Parts: sequence; structure tokens; C-alpha cells
Amino acid sequence: MDKQILNLNRELFDSHNPEDLKFKSLFGLNEDLVRQISQDKEEPEWMLEKRLEGLKLFNELQMPDYGPDLSELDLEKIHFYMKPNAEKNSKRWEDVPKDIRETYEKLGIPEAE
Repeated sequence: MDKQILNLNRELFDSHNPEDLKFKSLFGLNEDLVRQISQDKEEPEWMLEKRLEGLKLFNELQMPDYGPDLSELDLEKIHFYMKPNAEKNSKRWEDVPKDIRETYEKLGIPEAE
């Protein structure tokens, strides 16, 4: 199969907004972080238990050997949980923070999204 190389103007996609977070976890995923996520979301005990079961399964799985090469992926270098510095989810476009609206507009994402 021939690979076609596209000449894309990366300026549109390579910009980013500065982080504005209330919380950013340390790297990696562990039981303490799962408990914190569940507590922050004020979840019932049964939901925490489901999350902990999921973490156990996640830790037992091996990386797939099909699809793209994931051998360079280090899950201990990922922040798995961040809390944005936001009061609530916006119900109206006008309530969406200005930097988010500008990013949507820059990328051509319709307001309806």
C-alpha cells in the first residue's frame, strides 16, 4: 500500500491553551487515585467497588499485540485524572469559557457540538 504524505499546516492544530486546573494527579494510576476520583464525584460505595475491580483488571491486562505499535507507551507517564477550574458544566454557549469557545471556532467545530 502506498503511503501518501499530506502537507498539513500544523499551526492550526499545534496550539494549546494554558492549563487551568483545580487538580492534576501525579503520573500513573493506582488505588489511591481511584478512591480520590470516586470521592470527588461523591459516588456510592458500590461504584467505588466497580472502579477498583476495573483497576484490578486494567493492571492484569497486557498491551495488545495487534494494531499500532504501543511498545513505546509508558502508562506511568500519563496523568489519568485532572479537574478543570470550572464551576459547572455550561448550558449555554455564552457560558462556555472564552478560551474554549475560541478553540472551537479556530478548529471549525460548530457551536451545536
